[in-house]
Amino acid sequence: MIKNTPHGKRLHGSLRLVTLSGCLAMVYGTAIASPMATDYFRHIGFSEIHFGILSGLPMIMLAMQFVGAFWSNNLVSRRNVYMTLIISGRLLWIAGIFMPFVPGLSPAVRVGGMMVLIAISSMMQNMGPPIWFSWMGDLIPRRIVSRFWGGRLRWTNIAWLLTNVPLILFGFYYKTFGLTLTQAFTFVAALGTAVGIADILLFHGVWEPETAPVRKRRLLETLLEPLKQHQFRSYMIWNVAYSASTMIGAAFMMLYVLKVLGLPLWQVMLIWMTPGLGSALSARTWGRLIDRFGSRPVLVLCTSLKPITPIIFFIITRDTALVGLSLFFILDSVLNVGQNLSTNGFMLRMAPRDNRGMFVAAISSLPGLAGGLAAVAGGYLLKLWEGHSVMLLGREWNNYQYLFLLSALLRILCVPLAMRIKEPTSARTRNVITAMFEDWPMRMAALPAFLFRGLKK
Repeated sequence: MIKNTPHGKRLHGSLRLVTLSGCLAMVYGTAIASPMATDYFRHIGFSEIHFGILSGLPMIMLAMQFVGAFWSNNLVSRRNVYMTLIISGRLLWIAGIFMPFVPGLSPAVRVGGMMVLIAISSMMQNMGPPIWFSWMGDLIPRRIVSRFWGGRLRWTNIAWLLTNVPLILFGFYYKTFGLTLTQAFTFVAALGTAVGIADILLFHGVWEPETAPVRKRRLLETLLEPLKQHQFRSYMIWNVAYSASTMIGAAFMMLYVLKVLGLPLWQVMLIWMTPGLGSALSARTWGRLIDRFGSRPVLVLCTSLKPITPIIFFIITRDTALVGLSLFFILDSVLNVGQNLSTNGFMLRMAPRDNRGMFVAAISSLPGLAGGLAAVAGGYLLKLWEGHSVMLLGREWNNYQYLFLLSALLRILCVPLAMRIKEPTSARTRNVITAMFEDWPMRMAALPAFLFRGLKK
């Protein structure tokens, strides 16, 4: 067995640390991006436009991944640079969250200062992923790349589920401890940031293979190489369009449930916990399917079904939201996992080793920029349509629902773009569907027992 060789033991230990790090990162992400965070920003005075900017800023800052990619190509050791960037960015983010406690600040200065700190934090943290993916691309054997990501994603989503349980309970009971919402979320965010820093410190123990010799080339040549590759370019066209079609509505879904439908915070936290269940159940299967059939057919399948998401938000009501969204998010997360693993597999297979960082930057930055601008545009559209409503079929339809309908239409237009992705070695989408029906009926049949055991525990 390869695990019993010195090289195999080192690789196996490193992959376990990368998986554990991902679990801690999920705890961090859950703490800082839960519905409690949305309610926190809403209570300190953020408007729809502010929420659009808040959602768009981190995605626009994905453009900094090009800086990280160019930097990655010139690094001898990637570990220390990556760790410094991410830890510094996370500390800056939590500094922004503490701004409401600074005395004497006007609301405008407080909101503006938080935006600046969050922007700088996003800038630093977005320089890290190309360096990290370049490192992981050298570390993870290609023959198991999608299976490893699938297994890692399964564990990270289990961590998500386990983190959400105490978080939901805290969201329900924090007032009994004499805490305000601002104090409660600041406590959660500070605790999550501590876990997020521990996540990065684990990389001290991850093996870093030697970097590939980098051919000296001009900056413009390095930047343009991903777009010159025909197969990669076809994927990027879909990814940019899809990101914009998604974020124009997705950035406001949680706000809609809290503000317009008026669900209690603990119920919204419960709803947003359920995607972890679908992810945990499907991640390993998607990884095997992608390794077997390729990324393209999975992307086509998931893209074809994803317009359902904004349509569900378009028709959902307060009375049906808790049960309806909880059940739907399980299916939606299965589709998200398929897309995410396909993206990782496509990226690591197509990117040349000596310029992998730039391909990672392109696959994140350009769609991120499109999604960020779409989120900002969505905020302005909500403001433009504010107060306007239409009575139809015995129901009043508002500005948020207009935006969700627009997002659904834009997602449908992305399906032909997914079908045009070039991946010569991939199978057809129907092969993936056939394989899914061979594997997943038993998993779905076991789902009630899985849920019952979880509730019993």
